[in-house]
Amino acid sequence: MKTLTMFVSMFLLMSIALPSSVLAAEVKEQKKKTVVIKYNPDNEEITELVHLATASYSIIEQFCKPLLSPTGNMAYLKERQSIIIYDKKSNVRKILAFIKKLDVPAVNIRIDVDFLGSGTTRNDKLNISFGNKKTPKINNQLVFKNGKMVKINRVNINAVHRTGKTTRNTSQFIMTQSGHPATLWVGKTIVDPSWLRNRQLAPILIIPGRGGGVIIVPAPDNDVVWRDIGSSLYVLPTLLGNGKIKLELYPVVSYLENDPDDIKNKRKRARKNVIVQDVKTSLILQNGERVSMGGVVGTNKKFYTNLFGPDFLSRDDSNSILDMYVTATVIKPGSRGRRSYIPRTPDVKSRK
Repeated sequence: MKTLTMFVSMFLLMSIALPSSVLAAEVKEQKKKTVVIKYNPDNEEITELVHLATASYSIIEQFCKPLLSPTGNMAYLKERQSIIIYDKKSNVRKILAFIKKLDVPAVNIRIDVDFLGSGTTRNDKLNISFGNKKTPKINNQLVFKNGKMVKINRVNINAVHRTGKTTRNTSQFIMTQSGHPATLWVGKTIVDPSWLRNRQLAPILIIPGRGGGVIIVPAPDNDVVWRDIGSSLYVLPTLLGNGKIKLELYPVVSYLENDPDDIKNKRKRARKNVIVQDVKTSLILQNGERVSMGGVVGTNKKFYTNLFGPDFLSRDDSNSILDMYVTATVIKPGSRGRRSYIPRTPDVKSRK
């Protein structure tokens, strides 16, 4: 009993000797700590698949990849023309909103090119012929018989007035997506008739020299020259917005035409020449607008007199005009009409 009483007394004395701060710390350590975790749906990691219409992945990657968090990722599925995005929900929403503004809907653009050629001719002639009724086969010549000139007893005066018009129209059209080039070629390839007329056929000369040497003189270059006859078209349209279209185009029309000298000399079989008409230009057009992009005007005026000739007075006036027109029309995929409606943004005027 004495021993137990002494132990209790010593324990009470030690408790009284400890400071109050130490006792409070021991009480705090004995209490359990509670942690409150709040759920934030924006921090949830999700995966989104985005299909691209016209924007390229390189542009999307350049602007959107810096928006990803350290744990996010972005990849391009080329086979599906799509982008797969893995990141927090808040970051994915920002990237989707940016792609929506950058990736405009796909549109097709139809390009029509027209070559309109027209010409007018006007011929005025006054033909005077004379002769003798006894010698009807001899015209416009003085006939002498027995040293004396045969009296002229036949004079014919013939006035001719002729007018005419010629037209030649060629139209081309092609459709492609905005920002994508397209080419069109319709025709055939033939041997250039000018080269065929002027080519020189010569054999290869082999000249034996003294001492067994040989000198070889090659023949002229007779490689066949080919020419395309028909119409070709290269276009690169880009939709700028607000109904404006930037257009780069290179149309070519080529055809065979009779040689003018052969026509003038009235040859039975006129030789052929290749005529090429083309233009290369860059334009900014309004949707559906038809614009003249070039033309050629040619005139030919001749007036001469030939005394006692078949054409005592002759006048030849001819004009030729070639106009080239282009029309660019926006066509949305799936639209029934040829021309689609492009909404225009109102012009905003600055206010002071």
